[in-house]
Amino acid sequence: MKISLQKKMLAAFFVLVILVLAGVAAGASSLVRGYLVDSKRHELTDKAYEIARMVNAYYDGHITLGQLHNFVNSVDSFLDARVWVVDKNQNLITVSEERPDEGQGNRRPVSAVKPSPMRPVDWDCDTPGNPGGMMMPQPSKGRNPATPPPAKKDNSNAWSCDWSQNQSSGMGGWRSGGQGMMGMGGRPSPSASPAPQPPAPKPSPVVQNKPAADPIQSAPVVLDIGKGAQQGDSAAVTISLADIKGTREIIQEIRTNWGKPWSTTYYHPYYEENMLIVAVPLQLADKSIGGTVMINSPVEGIDGFLRHIYYYVGMAALVAMLVAILLAVYLAGGIVRPLKAMQETAAAMARGDYSKRVAISTRDEVGDLGQSLNSLTEELDAYVHRLEQMDNMRRDFVANVSHELRTPLTIMRGYNQALQDGTITDPDKVKKYRKVMSDEILRLEKLIADLLELSQLQANGITLEVDEVSLVEIMENVATLLKQKSESKGVQIAVDAEPGILPIRADGDRLTQMVLILMDNALKFTSPGGRITVGLHLKNGNEVLTIQDTGAGITPEDLPHIWERFYKADKSRASGGTGLGLAIARQIIELHGATVDVISAAGEGSTFTIRFPVS
Repeated sequence: MKISLQKKMLAAFFVLVILVLAGVAAGASSLVRGYLVDSKRHELTDKAYEIARMVNAYYDGHITLGQLHNFVNSVDSFLDARVWVVDKNQNLITVSEERPDEGQGNRRPVSAVKPSPMRPVDWDCDTPGNPGGMMMPQPSKGRNPATPPPAKKDNSNAWSCDWSQNQSSGMGGWRSGGQGMMGMGGRPSPSASPAPQPPAPKPSPVVQNKPAADPIQSAPVVLDIGKGAQQGDSAAVTISLADIKGTREIIQEIRTNWGKPWSTTYYHPYYEENMLIVAVPLQLADKSIGGTVMINSPVEGIDGFLRHIYYYVGMAALVAMLVAILLAVYLAGGIVRPLKAMQETAAAMARGDYSKRVAISTRDEVGDLGQSLNSLTEELDAYVHRLEQMDNMRRDFVANVSHELRTPLTIMRGYNQALQDGTITDPDKVKKYRKVMSDEILRLEKLIADLLELSQLQANGITLEVDEVSLVEIMENVATLLKQKSESKGVQIAVDAEPGILPIRADGDRLTQMVLILMDNALKFTSPGGRITVGLHLKNGNEVLTIQDTGAGITPEDLPHIWERFYKADKSRASGGTGLGLAIARQIIELHGATVDVISAAGEGSTFTIRFPVS
């Protein structure tokens, strides 16, 4: 199946564009995702250290466990990330709780929200008589970091606690109507109004205490949050990371990176989604490590943001593809159209039509190719024209040679037959016939010699014998040779040479032959009483030889053909010469690197001008 070049170019262009767009999209996606994850990691790390300072405030007795829980819930709402605080034994101190009615960053419906693995049962609540809304023991009575504060029994509704059911959202909000906590471990104003009585707390899910064993090796427990307390309901039961199914890797990360910050992207077994986990060590006042603060941020938010970016990038890429298609079609057409024109021109050349040309509209490689094809067409056209001319000349040559040979042969055959038959017996006539036959033989010899010489000159088969030659001497010698013939015809020959003309390097015999042919030709066509002037002078660094006559001249129709073989301008004098003289003269001129021009008009004579370069 034939596939056009334009379709191939378009297909290659589309594949290239798609690959480039895919590479750019993949690289940009990787960079943007890495940037967003790093930014989120830095943000979470800062908040984790802030939470660690609040946990230290709790250990130092500045805030209650309920207030700490309210704070991590506020951070949860603000960051849309789950906060887990564990001690050095991997026991949960507090865990934030995701709430569907808080924060615009919530991505899941209410039914999909996972509750906290430890819901508040008996937080460290403050009595109504404490106007500050917090129980504030003296710093000297700080708690042991390894053991959370003891839970108080819920035997009175007069306690003012912040429960997960009615706590206010926002950073640092502890209770409905209470003041927010400004800064780290700050105290609320003593003038704050007493908190309203909270509803009775719901029972908290707990787990059975396990025999002493390695938490990692013990069988994990899946907490059934929200379905009532497990057997042995007690607020004093401690929840460990090992009690939560699938946290083995998190525990291993905590142990491996103990005392230093770390982060990882991990499928959280409890929340059942991919999360970016950032953890920082919980450094106590005595510089010891008392636990770990972990913030679990869902990566779905980053993925959702990237999906928006992909959508807009895809739309932009689609628009770019459409523009690229139009541009590619235009560019491919600009390349293919000249190629089609070249194909048509080549087909025309194959048919022998050399008149068709390629229209060139660009100055590039395709335009250069079209220009080369046009040049080739022109050269082929000229070559074919020359071949036709040579073929015509060959036919004319054969015809002329046949004519030139047939005429003397016919004469000699007739005279010889008359002598053999005895038809001519008169001694005077016999002598005359024999002289005519001798003249025709000489003319045949000259014709054959001229043909051989012209063929050698045209084929560069003759080697010039170059020497210092004086054109003035050649002109005078030829004038002397033709003096008797010119005087008998009544034609005057004059030599006019500029003084000081230096010799040139040339073949003296060939130049003498050339001057003799031109002057003898001028003498043939100059009537009695006429004049032939041979001149030589310097002009523009050339020695210019002129042969001027006052003869019959040459018509404009005959002038372009005078250098052809066997061409005779005066058809009535067809038997007066071989018709090869001027062709031989021109070959000699060209072999010497000279040029020749002819100026002539019928009835006004002719002037032959030959320019020899002095160098």
